[in-house]
Amino acid sequence: VTFERQKNGYAYFGEYLPLKIMTPYALHIVDRNYLDASHEENNYDYFSNYQAIFKTADELNGEMAAAVARFDLEDEVEVIKFNWMSEESSLERYGRPYYNNYNKTSNEVNSMLIQLYLHGYYFYLQSLLNPDLGDVWQKQAFCEMGRAHSRYAVEAWEKMFTEERYAKLFSDFTGRAYKGGMDDFYEAQSIFCYIFKEYDFNFIYGRNGMNSLSKYLIDRYGEDAVFSFMLFPDTIEDKTGKTWDEHKADWMAQLAEKFDGVEIPDWVYEEQD
Repeated sequence: VTFERQKNGYAYFGEYLPLKIMTPYALHIVDRNYLDASHEENNYDYFSNYQAIFKTADELNGEMAAAVARFDLEDEVEVIKFNWMSEESSLERYGRPYYNNYNKTSNEVNSMLIQLYLHGYYFYLQSLLNPDLGDVWQKQAFCEMGRAHSRYAVEAWEKMFTEERYAKLFSDFTGRAYKGGMDDFYEAQSIFCYIFKEYDFNFIYGRNGMNSLSKYLIDRYGEDAVFSFMLFPDTIEDKTGKTWDEHKADWMAQLAEKFDGVEIPDWVYEEQD
């Protein structure tokens, strides 16, 4: 444990919510039985001991601070609540064992999966930047672009694509090994998008396709511009000379050309069943 003074505040919050962490951007409330949903096989917990707690809190705060700074929102953001829920809490509150969302009414994020927490925080930032956006797929794409800046999200995909079968899948599609980082995070989702033909998406469905299209646009216009396109979708034709439908057609053609002829193994579809 570091001997440096902690920037964040920590407190015992009771038998069922034993940990409360106050940071400059969020109040984190951790359930007694919280266990990150992506690490159940090895019983890993980002809040398992003092060292893990301090490290996690610092990294969460750092990623949220970077997000706030990206959009110059330091004077507008409030401290919002993060509920790190156990399966038991999710069942009790929402009637299902797995739940991640941002609740605009109560201004809080519910999270059971650390790789999705920044996605929830970007929903909050979007509500400040354009509260009238509505439930369009571009809102989800904006939050997904934000999630790509979380090491937890990037490392979760790296963990998957360094496993033997997925590593070979990535190599078959790209001709190289998975190196990690944000570019490969997007590349892996482009592969899934192509395999499962996720070309039609909406506010609920099509995460791989959204991310693949976002990366296609980022490569052409830069990330700042694409963040703006997602926040204000009606501006894209004026700024690029093409409609969303035209960009989607170009993106689909690019994917078809890029991955043409790659053999898709049967086990990929079997796992989806």
